[in-house]
Amino acid sequence: MRKSALAVLALVIALLFGGTACAAAKYFTLVNNTGADLYTVNLSPSTGYEWRDYVIGDILDSKILEYGESANVRFNTGGLREWDIQAVFYDGTSAWWYNIDLIASYTVTLNRDGTADME
Repeated sequence: MRKSALAVLALVIALLFGGTACAAAKYFTLVNNTGADLYTVNLSPSTGYEWRDYVIGDILDSKILEYGESANVRFNTGGLREWDIQAVFYDGTSAWWYNIDLIASYTVTLNRDGTADME
């Protein structure tokens, strides 16, 4: 009887903490409308951290996101709402998009003119 009570308690704790961890996971679709293929896409919070201090590296997982294509992305927000996006192109140059609300957005389109459309 005692083992079953411990099992129930363990299940309740797992559900409580598991739900919290899942709430921080975010899914969105990234659309490449930049006019060039993206070789790397990095994220960093927009919250005054230095870019290099808190980076979620290559959310494309080493895949190339060709111009006009989209990719489904999953990452842990850590509860932070706004993020900066850095895209790296074939020649090593980068483009940046700032203060992108990834909590409210399900689709983020990176445009050639440096703007981003969010839906």
